[in-house]
Formats: sequence, C-alpha cells, structure tokens
Amino acid sequence: MSKEIIELSSKQKLWLSILAAAALPFAVLICGIGEIYLNNSAEFLFVLSDFWPLSIGIGIAIFAVLAIVLRFLKGKAFHVVLSLLVWLALMSYVQGVFLNFGMNSLGADELAGGVGVGLVILDLAIWLLTGAGFVLAALLVRDKQTLGMLATVALVMVIAVQAINLGLAFVGSEEKEKTQTVLTTENIFEVSEGDNVIVFLLDRFDIYYYQKLLEQEPHFFDGLDGFTFYDNNISLYSRTYPSVTYMLTGVENPFKNTREKYFEDAYADSPFFRDLKDNGYKINLYTSAYYAYDDASVFGDAVDNVSRYQDYVIEGRMELVFKMVQLALYRYAPLGVKDSIQVSSADFGGFISFDTDNDYEQYVMNDAETYRLFRESGLTTQKKNNTFTFLHLNGCHSPYTMDENGNAIPSNNYASAAIPALKGCFKLIYEYIEQLKALGLYEDATIIITGDHARAMDDTVDVEGARVTALFVKESGSHGTPLADSSAPVCQENLRAEIVKSAGLKTQNDYGAAFSDIDEDADIVRKYYFEKSNGDKDEIVVYHVKGDAKDFDNWTLHERLVIGEIYK
Repeated sequence: MSKEIIELSSKQKLWLSILAAAALPFAVLICGIGEIYLNNSAEFLFVLSDFWPLSIGIGIAIFAVLAIVLRFLKGKAFHVVLSLLVWLALMSYVQGVFLNFGMNSLGADELAGGVGVGLVILDLAIWLLTGAGFVLAALLVRDKQTLGMLATVALVMVIAVQAINLGLAFVGSEEKEKTQTVLTTENIFEVSEGDNVIVFLLDRFDIYYYQKLLEQEPHFFDGLDGFTFYDNNISLYSRTYPSVTYMLTGVENPFKNTREKYFEDAYADSPFFRDLKDNGYKINLYTSAYYAYDDASVFGDAVDNVSRYQDYVIEGRMELVFKMVQLALYRYAPLGVKDSIQVSSADFGGFISFDTDNDYEQYVMNDAETYRLFRESGLTTQKKNNTFTFLHLNGCHSPYTMDENGNAIPSNNYASAAIPALKGCFKLIYEYIEQLKALGLYEDATIIITGDHARAMDDTVDVEGARVTALFVKESGSHGTPLADSSAPVCQENLRAEIVKSAGLKTQNDYGAAFSDIDEDADIVRKYYFEKSNGDKDEIVVYHVKGDAKDFDNWTLHERLVIGEIYK
C-alpha cells in the first residue's frame, strides 16, 4: 500500500509561492545589480539611482507575474514549477559564489582566455543533475510538507545571504558625486599652423592584428608616407591601466597605493607635460576615465581640453538597466552560457550626456562617434600654439562600434570584428593625414600610431607566448618615402624621447634614447609587467626580454610581485 500524500496547506502554498516568485528577481534585479554596482562604482560614470529604481520595478513586476502563475497552478504542475524556481534561485547563488572557477573579468573584455571544456561540462552537469533531482523530488516525494519546508529553508537562505551581501556593499561604498572634472571633446581635431605632435593610440593594437590585416590586404599600410614600422616593440604593461598613464608620464606604477594616488603622483612628478608647455605646446588628451584618470583636475593646468560638469542626463535608461542585468546574469549563469552574454566593461560609457562648463561633452571612447565628429568638422587650425594631440581609440578592443568604412554598428564584442574595426580606425587616420597634407602641415608633423598594450590571451596564467605591440613612427621632416621597417628592440620607454627628438623640444631633462636611436642589433634588456589576476592576490609577473620579442624563447621570467588587487 502506497504512502499517503501529505499535501501543503493553503497557507504553506501561499508563502512558498511568494518566496519562490521573489528569490530570482530579488537576486538578479535588486541585489545582484546593486551589489555589482556598489563594489565597482568607481568604474561607472553614473550613480545607483540612475538605474536601480527601474530595475527594482521590473523585479517587482516579474515577482508579481510568477506569484500569480504559482497561485493558480495545482497538483503536479505547481510542484514542478515551484521546484524549477527553487533550483534556479539556489543554483544561481551557488554558481556566483562557488562555480565561476576564478573568472575575474567579463568574457567580452577578452581577458579571461576562456574556460576549459572540462570545466564547462562539469558545471553544466551540476546544473542538469540538480535540476533533474529537484523535478524528480517534486514528482515522487509524497511528503510535500517536508519538501516544502526544505524549499523554504533554501529560499530564505538565498534571499537572506543576498540581502546581507547587498548591505555590506552599501556599508563599504562611498557616495558618488555627480560633479566631476573630465576630459572633453573640445578641439579634438584642431591642429597648429606651427608644429604638431599627434599620437594615435589604438587600444590592444597587437602585432597579431597588423599581420592579420596584411594577410587580407598586403598593401593596406603602404599609404603611411614617411613612417617606419617597428616589429620588435613591447609595452611595459599588459593592460590599459596603467599603460596610458605610463606612456604620458614615464612614471612606473609601484602598485602600493590606489589608482587615484598613482594618477596624482605620475602626472605631478613627470616633467613631460611641463616641457611641452615650455616649448609652446597646447596639450589635448582624449582618453578614457577610470583607466587613465579619475578626475581630470589631476592634470592641473597642463591639459587644455578639461571641463567640469555639474550634472548629466541618462540616455536610454532601459538599455542601461538591460546592460546591468547582463552583468548580473554573467555572474550567475552557467559557464557554458556566459559567452552568449555579450557585455563589456566598456559598454557603459555611452549612456550619458554631460552638462559641462562649455558646449563639449566628456570624451568617451566610441570610434564610430569619433569618426563621425571628424567627418563633420575635419581638421581646424590655430596659430597661437604648437599642438600635442593624444587620441585614444578602442581600436582592437571590444566593444567594436565601427566597421571598416567608419560606419556605426551595434555594439559588437566578437573577436572577428577586431580587423574591420582596425580598418575603420586607419580610415580615420588616413583621412587625417590627407588633410594635414592639404594644409601643408604633414612634413613637419611628428605622428605615432601604436597600442597601449598587446592583445589579451589569458590573464589568469603566466604568459605563454610573445606579446608584441604594433608601432608606426613618422618623424618630423620625414615624408615622400615608402613605409620602412625596423626590428630594433624598442619599447614604450622610448616614446617620450622620440617625441622630444622629433619635435626638437628644448629641455633640461634626459628622456633617454628615441625609437630611431636604437640599432637593430642593440643589446638591450626590456621589461614587461604582466598583470595576473588571482582573485584577491593579484600579481605583477615581471619578464625580461632580450633580442627579438616575437620569439618567446627570448622572454625570461624575472620575478613575481604580489600586489593584492590590481584595481584599487
């Protein structure tokens, strides 16, 4: 004789329905989004109130729908749907806390290097087996009250832990101010009728992309009149932070203080901007907040395209919420699903329109928008000063917003879009060059096209292959000659010296050797600081490179420096 079914009481069924309907939207749309923002608020340009009320409203709406559905389900249908909701809530929490296997970056940022197939299969098996177990229990276990009690405990635990984590995030967070000093788009395409130094920084411009583009179009770079291509150039760092600041200042990051402290010290201690100013240069920087500066007041009065904004407007609030939901889902989803959640840390800069002290908005890296501004204005000239322009583009880094013709495309994070985006960047550069020539300013211009760092492979393991950054240099006075090649062992340490030499700056400071001062057979040991993610014990893995950097046999692991957190 079969055991009698012990059914849930109406009151038990009601409370279980409320808990099961609330757990998932509460975890993702309220706690998950809120906690992720609060723990990383320095990376976002907006404040919590810009998206959280709407996400809370959506979460409440989803809760209401699920609760109503559960209220009217009966018998096995109720228990199966209930078990699935409990399974999703519990496994999402388990995934986010225990099963992400050291993933420290978003997949679309192309830093994690991917997860092994074995781990993906194991993770999927855990999800499927637990899901099958929950459904079978709902169908076969006859003591529904005991089952309901266990489900209640699981749901209360998930909700309570998420709420506690959110509370802790609130306690540890600082209120973000809407008033801030920023780099704007002012004078972005202004050049001097005197001397010009122009640096085009294409993010993640690895020599790999240069080679891939040449395979498609062997003569693509032939239009770089008077340039030299250096195929043996390495960046000092493996990420945008602190590469950009190092390129501009020559001050290495000791990784002993916060980002803000490094920015403050580097821009204050470096003589480079002062020497440019003393030589009559107007300095215009166009680069990203957070990775190159936090508040543009750190530049003092050296940089010209600085403005303070008092407020901003969120454009596309629903789209912003959707991106924040994607962030939360990326945390809670199974490993095999994460690649389909295409969200990048660089996606969040396009939701804001700033009200600055002038008519210019904050410069946000969006290559299609930058190219549109260029086509709209073209180059303009001024007579008062020489001009130093540093233009940082997404280049080979996702999200790719531009095709090879410079047209805007929907934000695309797939690696296959890197080459079309690179072509689009060079379309802008080639048109910029042609306009310089038309203005009679090309011959005397110093132009450098390079990357801030090489491409990402896997930032969770030691370097396993050469990391070489593409570099093109046109010195002042060089023109009317085909693209030359050099295998000289150069690095970012030579960048400021090259500018000083080519532009003929008068200075009492010793900047060392320029790119063009290095012989191809020079016996030079270069450094490479690989920023390795190890959770809460991140490392700087220091390599010494001697000879051809493209040959990984010439890379020697020198030392490891445990720094705690890279971004602090």
